[in-house]
Amino acid sequence: MGNDEIMRYYIWLQKILGAGNSCAQDILSVFKSAENIYKSEFNELENSGLFSANELKKIKTTSLSYSDNIIRRCKELGIKILCFNDKVYPKCLRNFPDFPLVLYFRGDMPDFEETPSICIVGPRKVSDYGKKAAYSLGLRLSKAGFIIVSGGAEGSDFYSHTGALKGGSKTVLFMGSGLNVNYPPRNSELRKSVENQGCIISEYPPDTPAFGRNFPIRNRLMSAVSLGTVVIEGDKKSGSLITAKWALEQGKDVFVIPGSPGNINYSGSNEFLRDGAKPLLDASDIFNEYAVSSSSILIKALYNLSMVFFRFSSPFFPNIFER
Repeated sequence: MGNDEIMRYYIWLQKILGAGNSCAQDILSVFKSAENIYKSEFNELENSGLFSANELKKIKTTSLSYSDNIIRRCKELGIKILCFNDKVYPKCLRNFPDFPLVLYFRGDMPDFEETPSICIVGPRKVSDYGKKAAYSLGLRLSKAGFIIVSGGAEGSDFYSHTGALKGGSKTVLFMGSGLNVNYPPRNSELRKSVENQGCIISEYPPDTPAFGRNFPIRNRLMSAVSLGTVVIEGDKKSGSLITAKWALEQGKDVFVIPGSPGNINYSGSNEFLRDGAKPLLDASDIFNEYAVSSSSILIKALYNLSMVFFRFSSPFFPNIFER
């Protein structure tokens, strides 16, 4: 059976279950493969108790032609498809019950098991202080050999990715839409650069719009592939805190840059500090956390670059993109 044939069944099953479904692990433990599910008698699927009424309805109405159209569209757009059964599927995602059955990506999928990765998140409307912190942290950790993971949004994500690009290591951008969807439009050049120096990833097939509900689901993947998540800043309604919550649920580390208690920009992120998150005062705090377990970290590079990243007296931004 060719790869396209195997893909057909996993793309079909992901359509049935939807993104972020926490039952995929249980379903596959019983039926062993997406192909077996597709070829099972409907009564067997119904009696298993593993599928909701809506999922059973989709099973009746969704054919493999849906998958064929997705595969064809990906080939047209130069999008690669990675299924759960593939050997290079990230092992760090297999540990969670809500792993995606299918990933779509452009660029080179990194080996998250071999190279340490850090997720950096923060608000779109980030302060000047937060912009400097996000860019400097992305730059310094990238030069130290870390993969920088973020969501490609305007604001904190933009400066995190841009610092990583300047630092030279791979950076990974998770999208909450199809990879061919130009969202946000202002960051189109950023996505092209990330694709050339890492990869852009989504569990949503091509042409999927950037619906608001997609992004909280997407955020679980950003924290799942990372050793820890850094919160640059965030008020109590900041979407960046969703990623931090995912990290905690997944047993990952959460680092927070402390802010003034009276500053609304830090009202949400400071609560994570109160509840046990690790204060981040310098890039070397992250190095010290993982130096023993991550032999691939470039020790000398990190110590040379681990200045206190929020003490710049003037903006320190790259001249890579027009903003």
